[in-house]
Amino acid sequence: MISRAIRHTKLIKTGLTSRLFVKAATVSVLPRHFNFPANNVTTFRRFQSSATLPNKLEGELLLQFTCNICNNRSSHNISKQSYDHGTVVVQCPSCKSRHLIADNLGFMEYNKKFDLQQYLNSKGESIETNPNVVEFNDLPEDLKSKLQEMKDDAPSEQKLDLPKPDDSKK
Repeated sequence: MISRAIRHTKLIKTGLTSRLFVKAATVSVLPRHFNFPANNVTTFRRFQSSATLPNKLEGELLLQFTCNICNNRSSHNISKQSYDHGTVVVQCPSCKSRHLIADNLGFMEYNKKFDLQQYLNSKGESIETNPNVVEFNDLPEDLKSKLQEMKDDAPSEQKLDLPKPDDSKK
């Protein structure tokens, strides 16, 4: 609280905003031999990076599967990072059974990794990973609503009734 008040008053005196430049003063909470002089002001600068944040849709996977207990087909959005490096368990909306999709952390069995794609390949079955084979009926409701919002927000194409340019003026 004290350091916040000190920082705020120093920022007002210098006329700079806290987003661009921060001055912080030392507060005496350490033993005497660790303290620095009060006039010693530490300066921190915030640097901007040219790196861009990853697109949210690039980090998502659409998982469609048929439950082998109730034969219900369902779709789920899962994180690509979770699928590649973490643990993914999905629940069937019909029978409420939980299905292990990926376990890269050894969460289900100690020190044993599991990947559904490798497991099915060892059994002679395959997983279709073609992103172009998605039907609109198979999409989850939240993704359908996002797509509908994007479609509604798109600028509508209207024909403008403008006079034709007159070539005789040249």
